[in-house]
Amino acid sequence: LFYLPQNQRARVSKVQGSRPPLKRGESPRQPQPPTTLLNLTWNVDNVDKDSLRYRIAYREESQATWRDMFAEDSVLTEAKYTWDTGSIPDGHYLVRVEASDEQSNPEQQTLRSSATSEPIAVDNHPPRIEELKVRRGRALGRVVDELGPIARIQISVDAGPWRDVFPTDSLLDS
Repeated sequence: LFYLPQNQRARVSKVQGSRPPLKRGESPRQPQPPTTLLNLTWNVDNVDKDSLRYRIAYREESQATWRDMFAEDSVLTEAKYTWDTGSIPDGHYLVRVEASDEQSNPEQQTLRSSATSEPIAVDNHPPRIEELKVRRGRALGRVVDELGPIARIQISVDAGPWRDVFPTDSLLDS
């Protein structure tokens, strides 16, 4: 006796964004080339193993309007996506991922599930160096970043090796 099993909803969870990892041979101690790429990943619990299609939307944290990340005719079937954030302003963004089993089921039986990320910082502009002065072999100045924390300050003299520079109060907080 054959029967059509009931369709089960795929569940999306843990939507996250991260910068691409270091390439082989790159040291975390050297300045990294800036990138506007953000790797988006998410988990999916797909009990009935249907083929899934993903749609991704984003919005700035302070706004209500979701914007589609790509056109409706683009079909994403992997649980990952590399987002080029170069065309959006710096800020904190939410990313919503929707999974649909429309490729495996008729329209009236298609099920969807979605999940939204925690705020993801998009910071494509480098910090600024202000009021830089060199006096008696000491460099004095101020490093300012509008969005992100400053994790490290480094200096290279005459194309020599990069060396960490520490603030006078030992805190990279202002």
